[in-house]
Amino acid sequence: MSITTYPALVSAIKSIQRGELLLAGGGWFNVTVDAVDMDKSFLSISSKSGIYYGLDYAHSVTAGVKLTSATNLAFDCQGTGVDVRVFWELIEFN
Repeated sequence: MSITTYPALVSAIKSIQRGELLLAGGGWFNVTVDAVDMDKSFLSISSKSGIYYGLDYAHSVTAGVKLTSATNLAFDCQGTGVDVRVFWELIEFN
């Protein structure tokens, strides 16, 4: 897992935090971030691979994330045992 914090590039943005996480086997995963104002923050997620084709059937995986507190991201990974790499971005506005 990696987390990178960037200084604000535009005056309307207070902070940007980005990271990458390998969700293995399904379930919930927590990531600690620098504190943000939850009412002024936007969280997005994307994944590198969501479907893996095996020998005779496809494995599908879904991943989601939510900001559960000012310092915690909770990731949910559901699927058929295939790992998925997710990339997230948390933007806090002024």
